[in-house]
Amino acid sequence: MLRGINVSGQKIVKMESLRASFEALGFSRVQTYVQSGNVIFETSKGLANNLSRKIREKISSDYGFSVPLILRTSGEMEKIVSDNPFLKERGIDHTRLHVTLLSEVPVKAALGRLDSLNGEPDQFRIKNQKCISIVLTDTVGPSCQILLSRSCWLLKRQRETGKP
Repeated sequence: MLRGINVSGQKIVKMESLRASFEALGFSRVQTYVQSGNVIFETSKGLANNLSRKIREKISSDYGFSVPLILRTSGEMEKIVSDNPFLKERGIDHTRLHVTLLSEVPVKAALGRLDSLNGEPDQFRIKNQKCISIVLTDTVGPSCQILLSRSCWLLKRQRETGKP
């Protein structure tokens, strides 16, 4: 998943071109999802760190900018879905379940700050510290928008300063 492309007219990438970039790296069965920067592909070429580096270099070379990147295997994605804590709760509309994937594990203090934002009507659970499971009551309401904005800010601050 490439973060921050095709958002508010910034870092525009056509999905046909993105698929071609991934195919040029030797990946097979490359598919993209709408204009999101989410790419599904198959490869037998090495570890996630090497793949991430190769993809980042290709994006920079082909498009002239860098973007954050999150790689997950199909097995990891299946586990994220099956481990969603809201699947076991009564009265939850499963069509309202979402996840936000994190590129790194937040420090404990940052997790505590995020948890302080939890509450009705929208709720979230941090189960494995690299995935936030979210249930929305209607649309992406203010509480969820605050959560997502705050989680991105906390992770960025943690990365830049080493502090939550």
